Amino acid sequence: GGGGDGGGGGGNWSYTLRFNASNVPSTRRLFDRFATGRSRRFEPYYSSGFLSLQHALNDAILARETGGALRPPSAYGVPFPVPAYQHSVFFDFAGNLIGILAIFSLLVPLSSLLRSVVLEREQRLKEQLLIMGTAPPAYYTSLLATSAAAFLLISAVCAAEIGLSCYTHSDGGLVLLLFLLFGLATLAFTLAMAPLFSNARLAALVGPLLYFLSSQLYSFFLEGGELSDGQVGAKALASLLPAMAFYL
Repeated sequence: GGGGDGGGGGGNWSYTLRFNASNVPSTRRLFDRFATGRSRRFEPYYSSGFLSLQHALNDAILARETGGALRPPSAYGVPFPVPAYQHSVFFDFAGNLIGILAIFSLLVPLSSLLRSVVLEREQRLKEQLLIMGTAPPAYYTSLLATSAAAFLLISAVCAAEIGLSCYTHSDGGLVLLLFLLFGLATLAFTLAMAPLFSNARLAALVGPLLYFLSSQLYSFFLEGGELSDGQVGAKALASLLPAMAFYL
């Protein structure tokens, strides 16, 4: 249904049409970024009666101002033509699964690294190495190098598998860089979680769970099953979590 308020006179008129938000397209999105072929998002303007009511009001205003001397033109809309394309239904559903696949691929190295770091602190292995003369820079460099090797290798494999099948029109170097940075961000997130645990077994179980749950914040930024526009501040804050940064 719809209602309206308006006012004016003497050639200056204004009115507002009020409809249920579910009956007309959302005005938060200026255009359909991921339309396959011709977008159908504009159709509720026709099916809801929005354009019909708008046309009727315009006719009434014009008739009142001109005394019925002028008849308004008949207005209709025609979408822009769309070039020929091939549509794979699989990729309509695969988009949201790419993030899940990348996250699942890093759960095992995340759990192993978190367990080893917490277990090392439990058994005071670092202190023993330092007592035996190991330099702190050498210790931390070896820890980062061995940990980063696993994360970067898995990220590179993900980039190759997903990039060759899903990002066929994207630059391969940029796709690889995206996944490598995601792997390094996950490594930093893992090391940041280590001080929160004092039990290695608990860390190995809870750490991957927290990492996975952080990715589910993505659902708060969906509108009609797709990523909504706006909410820049909230998205920037959520992107401090590597899983959310990759999703967004």
